[in-house]
Amino acid sequence: MPGLARMAEVTRAISDAARRGPAQAKGRWLLHEPWTLVGRGPTVTLKNRVVMPAIPTGLASPGGDGTPAMNEWYRARGVGGVGLVLVEPAHVLRDCTRQQSAPVPGEFKARLVIDAKSGREALRSLADAIRMSGAVAGIALVLPAELDIAVLTQSQIKSWVLSVSIASNICEDAGFEVIELIFSDDGAVHRSLRRNSNRRTDRFGRGETGRFRLARELARGVIAATTCPVIVKFAIDQRRWGGLPAEAATRLAVAFQEDGVAAFEVVGGDRWDDASLLLSCGVGEGPGVSRTSGAIHEVLRVPIIASGRLLSPTGAEEVLRDTNATAVAVGRALIADPSWVAKARAGVEDEIIPCIGCLGCHVATDDGTIGCVVNGDGVEDPGRTVEQTSRPMKIAVLGAGLPGLEFARVASSRGHDVTVIPGNLPLGGVTGLRSSIPGNAEFGRAFLYFGDRLREYGSGLGDDAATDADVVVDARPLPGPKVGWAVGRSVLTASSVLGRDLHQMYGIGRRVAICGPGALAGEVALFLAGWGRRPTVVVPGTAENPFPDAHPMHAQRLVERLAGYKCDVVTDATPVKWTETIERKHKLTVQRSDGTVTVLGPFQTAVEATGWSEPELIRPSDALVNGIRAIVLGDSQNFSTVRTLVHRANQLARNV
Repeated sequence: MPGLARMAEVTRAISDAARRGPAQAKGRWLLHEPWTLVGRGPTVTLKNRVVMPAIPTGLASPGGDGTPAMNEWYRARGVGGVGLVLVEPAHVLRDCTRQQSAPVPGEFKARLVIDAKSGREALRSLADAIRMSGAVAGIALVLPAELDIAVLTQSQIKSWVLSVSIASNICEDAGFEVIELIFSDDGAVHRSLRRNSNRRTDRFGRGETGRFRLARELARGVIAATTCPVIVKFAIDQRRWGGLPAEAATRLAVAFQEDGVAAFEVVGGDRWDDASLLLSCGVGEGPGVSRTSGAIHEVLRVPIIASGRLLSPTGAEEVLRDTNATAVAVGRALIADPSWVAKARAGVEDEIIPCIGCLGCHVATDDGTIGCVVNGDGVEDPGRTVEQTSRPMKIAVLGAGLPGLEFARVASSRGHDVTVIPGNLPLGGVTGLRSSIPGNAEFGRAFLYFGDRLREYGSGLGDDAATDADVVVDARPLPGPKVGWAVGRSVLTASSVLGRDLHQMYGIGRRVAICGPGALAGEVALFLAGWGRRPTVVVPGTAENPFPDAHPMHAQRLVERLAGYKCDVVTDATPVKWTETIERKHKLTVQRSDGTVTVLGPFQTAVEATGWSEPELIRPSDALVNGIRAIVLGDSQNFSTVRTLVHRANQLARNV
């Protein structure tokens, strides 16, 4: 079906589902049923069991206040059907909050701050935007992570409790109906709960009761200061930040319940994953959090919100049905598609823009704000409609990476005749190659989504660019740099290895040295290990952080999967020479950071895994070549770069 007509059909399905109400949602899902939160004031009723968790957006003003862009970002999630929207973690101590006047690469430029200096009208406008969208407006409060629990005096801790209480009262006055306290994510309170990070010997340490005291006093202060239901978020056995053991977390939750906490958001549980899951599924979709929330709910009377990598409506529904969790926190999936809930409710789940688990949204864009690798809509105009073109053109897109596919999707939805020519890379381009690696299968969700949209809009794949194309978009990756040591018949490149099937593996020896500056080397090793090779990864990174270019969670899982496949990892090693022998007992000479030289081997094959060169990000080139408009867009192995290119592709296709 042509693009705009299909969009209109999806919109009608969503509207019809909204009119029918929860009782008639497709399939009678628990996900769409209402629930309640009880505080000291009126009971808060939520229309469904989907919670937008508190996630930094970078959309606050330099002074820490709300902005129109922030209002619109959260309003879009409410319009998209979310029952409870929890605004990003707001700091309550202004002097400890570092605001970025100029964005630091990868860091969110500004954080929301709630204190006596906060702009009340801006905060009220934010709450109004969420409530008018049909969602319940909630907000999360957090102490800055920089605070050191070990050196603070008791009077300083007392001032913390007062600051959080004042902030919660300000939020209630502004119109927020739910307050959440965040005691996870390696913050000061999270560290105070754990024995290995709280060594205090006063009443805020010295045993479990002391370690729990700060968190309980903060919660009691907020409960006394407001009539809103109070949610507490904390971590159990969390992989990256080391949450509480399940038994201790259960005792803490019972104590909070006695203090009057209305609900819990439980994050973590992934230490319970089994070995086969680590090897086959990468990060996976909420496998451990299901068991965690179910176990802790056995001793609680209040609702539990299960949190942790819930990406699909089916996965969220399974958590609700298989455990005693009352609701689910869906974060990254709602970043990818603000209408996630509405589409699921309307029975058009295949129209959902998928989260592929790349964690790109955990790193700020170039302007210091949040963004998605798959969804190219601007952060200030989520879900903006496209306009039918008045002059349909023939467009050839060279390269089927995510930027090229996004350009093709938007252009074809406007009525252009688009043909995508993948070339020598699979559907998905560089990301498509990486999806063949054990643990990266989730990346394939994006290609299925784009493929379905292109078929609906009447576009498709081709082998050669049409000679009569009006516009040619070059969305191919740039070839990688020449590496001095990588010389010889037994040296291959990562791009020539990834994606091979069994009969193409002949000629690659059993023992393979894979050399590169970061995570791509580890991924190639996993691919070859899956085909029975014994790879050795050689990287310049440290033993503590061998893959500094990857998100810490992905880097940790990559190390674990390499260990599961019994792949050796040689760190602090930069290749300088590859020496081939007739007996195929080749040697690799590497240089250490201290200048010493080591010879590794023997190997039968080497793989140079530097990867592809980064494209120019200043702006895409646009020129006439032989009378044909040519746009150079590019592709990348770096998800931050891909995100920028996907956004540019979206904007270019709206105006072509």
